[in-house]
Amino acid sequence: MEESEEREGIGMEIIESYLDSMLGKLPDTPELRKARNELLQMMEDKFGELIEEGKSENEAAGRIFGALPPSHRNDYMRW
Repeated sequence: MEESEEREGIGMEIIESYLDSMLGKLPDTPELRKARNELLQMMEDKFGELIEEGKSENEAAGRIFGALPPSHRNDYMRW
């Protein structure tokens, strides 16, 4: 496995965990699963673009998280 592929895998694990923690307290419905998958795909696409631009995994993840509204950046969200 190339270094960039390894970084992308680790970075995506971080992003997927973040997304799961962000949505974890909501009821599991088909609509939520669809929204989660769409969000994850958009985050994966942007992450890949940033890595290709030469950003580190931390920089790429930080830019993705930074693009979210402030209320979604908290570790403990209130729904």
